[in-house]
Amino acid sequence: MTPEEAAQALYAVMPKAISRALLEEYGIEATEAQARDLTKEVLALNLYWIRAAIDAHIPRQYRTVLFDRLVELIQQDWDAFHQPDRPCADCLAEFHEREAVYRPIGNEPGGDLAVAREAGTILEDQATVSAEDRTKVLAFLLDHMPLDRYGEILGAER
Repeated sequence: MTPEEAAQALYAVMPKAISRALLEEYGIEATEAQARDLTKEVLALNLYWIRAAIDAHIPRQYRTVLFDRLVELIQQDWDAFHQPDRPCADCLAEFHEREAVYRPIGNEPGGDLAVAREAGTILEDQATVSAEDRTKVLAFLLDHMPLDRYGEILGAER
């Protein structure tokens, strides 16, 4: 698989816009604005895990070109993330902030759960979700981090 093909495959499995109906399946009642905030956080969460998978599976000389191509695909299809009031560049800058928070805990055993908990805490702190919905949000976040698929795609890259 070329870096271009890998970027396209990663983009295809990434979660896009989170709908209120999807959140309701998890017992989470949310406004449209809250659903957009959750979408933004899920994007940052998945970009973190994709970068970690790239670092784990891809030779150093291809890592940047692959990740940059993925970012280009996101920018080209920004409408799929339903962020009408947020430029893609702002969300990508926020991803870099999240990456600094997630990296130390994501590298530990059980990192997927720890990172999802941290993302849930961030969402609570922003008043996007309530503390009462903590376990529901955690389940939702874990279900929307297709880590195995990222590993499968990038494992085939070698």
